[in-house]
Amino acid sequence: MRRVLGIGAGFLSALLAAACAGLPARTPTPALRTGAPVIEAPACGSWPQELWWLGYGDPLLTMLIERALEQAPSMNQAAARFESAQQRLRLASALGGLKIDATASAQRSRLSDNGMLSPRFIGFNWYDQADLGVQARYGVDWWGRQRALVAAAASESRAAAAERSAAGLALAAARRPARHRAAGRHA
Repeated sequence: MRRVLGIGAGFLSALLAAACAGLPARTPTPALRTGAPVIEAPACGSWPQELWWLGYGDPLLTMLIERALEQAPSMNQAAARFESAQQRLRLASALGGLKIDATASAQRSRLSDNGMLSPRFIGFNWYDQADLGVQARYGVDWWGRQRALVAAAASESRAAAAERSAAGLALAAARRPARHRAAGRHA
């Protein structure tokens, strides 16, 4: 038992000595750049702008870019995602607040001559039944779930709008002719 205690005490003292040993000095954090390298824009203005190609005054370039923007599948997909996000925002907004539902139904039925109740006994063969109903509900958003759903749908809608804009800009930038790209790099 003394031997186990002696080994345990030796191990504990070695552990404490290691814990008290100095840690190596931290390496200094490298200095990061605060700015990004900037490429000069073409002479017609800053690039990329939404309608950058109009500054070159080239009708063929304008026609090609406008056709690409109209027929591009990525632009169509981005527009569809934007519309879908807008609809989800409208749906999330509509789920809260007061809801009023109205129902109506009418039915004409004939009693069987051989049924449990004979028409001779009750005095008629046909009868009409009509039901009207109105229901009002108000959803109280106690814990903010509905508000969070609307905020998430609004954020998704803004992201889809940014994606649609980025798709258009990317398509416009992809159609920039080689001679204009070279001018932009060396200007």
